[in-house]
Amino acid sequence: MKKVVAVLLAALMILSCTAALAENIKLDKLTTLQIQKLYNKLLSEGRFDRPEAKGQPKGLSGKTVRNIHTVIHSACEKAIMERLLAVNPTKGCRLPKKERTEMKVLPPEKLAHFFREAKETGVFELYYLDLSTGLRRGELLGLKWNDINFETRTLQVKRQIQRTRPQAQCSSPQK
Repeated sequence: MKKVVAVLLAALMILSCTAALAENIKLDKLTTLQIQKLYNKLLSEGRFDRPEAKGQPKGLSGKTVRNIHTVIHSACEKAIMERLLAVNPTKGCRLPKKERTEMKVLPPEKLAHFFREAKETGVFELYYLDLSTGLRRGELLGLKWNDINFETRTLQVKRQIQRTRPQAQCSSPQK
């Protein structure tokens, strides 16, 4: 029971980017309005200041906020099962609309220039493998020569590289 409360409060504290929302709020007093304020704050100013994020909007994307909602909603559902909450305060929250973005494709003349530059900088094979297999970035970066069977012309994804702080981490691929 304490674990559910701790997980929910930790999620609220971490995701709000300030402890102000989670501070002094008892679980059974958590309201839809408070959670909605959290989502609105995340949309407007939820991004951490990082050097590589200069020039980007201060808020999180709608997809990220919907993912956060999923985590908080699940934690509240678990709290209901544990009889710590009577109703789920995430129900009734207005979530950002799903953004439909059209895929942008390089025109043939720019694609030719891209491949020429890739060959000159020694990364052509990596991009060719990326475009022809559909592997994720972490899976591509985790490849080693012994993952390729040249006789059977097959490739095995045995690991992936994940960006963690302060360095990258190698792990088994997700299934």
